[in-house]
Amino acid sequence: MPKLYDREFGDMWRQHFHTRRESEPSRQICTTITHIVRSRAASLEFATLSDRIGEVLRSFGIAKDQFDEFEKEQKRQPERHSKPLV
Repeated sequence: MPKLYDREFGDMWRQHFHTRRESEPSRQICTTITHIVRSRAASLEFATLSDRIGEVLRSFGIAKDQFDEFEKEQKRQPERHSKPLV
């Protein structure tokens, strides 16, 4: 599988952020990118977690206000589980 570059995560975020409420696949993509941002930030070794998340968001080209909005929405929602493919 080819490597995704930072800006490609931002491109996917912009493509799916505005349809996340109507589209389960878009919400799942945003959720996955959120996990990637947090994982990448945790691997950095400077400043506070908030600063590290900000650095990753800048690298990806994701607006912090959108990221924060999505995380707040996720905390308000009951946990969703994907439907089985079978």
